[in-house]
Amino acid sequence: MSKSDGKPGLGPIAATAARGSADPLLACPSCREPMTRREVAGHYGRSGEIDFCATCRGLWFDGQELLALTPGATLELVALLGGDPEAAGEAAAPRRPRGGHRVCPRCGKALRLSHDRQRATRFAYHRCPEGHGRFLTYFQFLQAKGLVRELAGRELAALVEAVRQIRCSNCGAPVDLATGAVCSYCQTPAAVLDPTAMEEALAELRAAEEARRNKLPDPTLPLQLAIERLRIDRTFSDIRRDGGWLASGDGDWLSFGGSFTGDLVFSALGAIQRWLTGRRG
Repeated sequence: MSKSDGKPGLGPIAATAARGSADPLLACPSCREPMTRREVAGHYGRSGEIDFCATCRGLWFDGQELLALTPGATLELVALLGGDPEAAGEAAAPRRPRGGHRVCPRCGKALRLSHDRQRATRFAYHRCPEGHGRFLTYFQFLQAKGLVRELAGRELAALVEAVRQIRCSNCGAPVDLATGAVCSYCQTPAAVLDPTAMEEALAELRAAEEARRNKLPDPTLPLQLAIERLRIDRTFSDIRRDGGWLASGDGDWLSFGGSFTGDLVFSALGAIQRWLTGRRG
């Protein structure tokens, strides 16, 4: 939940009720483990607190916090939960398939399954019927930011030839590709990081965040985007060369290679996380 100084008219992050950092930790709506609270930047110079679960990598957003995230806060969350759970300050724990019953950590009422769309990507999330907030898995958060996509037919055929089983990027359950490419637990189709969208989004987010911090006028943003795009292109070239991605025959990427752990998305996020944590200035 966002911290507020009581001034009106400061955007959506100021519209939610204030909460002190001394409040008890929330229980994860999915696995019921205590969530970790982290302060992140909000719009209009405000700060906010995001609750995330290092066990199942779920995120709880009070009120309109999801919409109020700055580009820098989005990058921080991608880096924070994209790799080993120990990076989030918690003991590493294997992900397990999530149950279907999720409750609001504020009022205890059952969360309602809802759907939204980010550009061409349709994603699901759970919301409190009383408006207290929304719960997203980390995979759904990536979908909401347009950073993952479903596998195309040729990519799926190449994947089946390479491996027989993967782990669902949303819930962690095993997916037997011989019987289909949709998770039987949460009905999430097999998906992959979209490298083009990732490159463009990271460049845009980094440049927008630097513009926000430096109070640069909008006309300079294209130049900032171009500079960041060059930097990211070099980084992704290194990832390709080092075998962090495996290309399919038609030139599209499948996000697995020498470091494949069974999860198409998280096997690729390690390299992205290293770039985010190592090159942010």
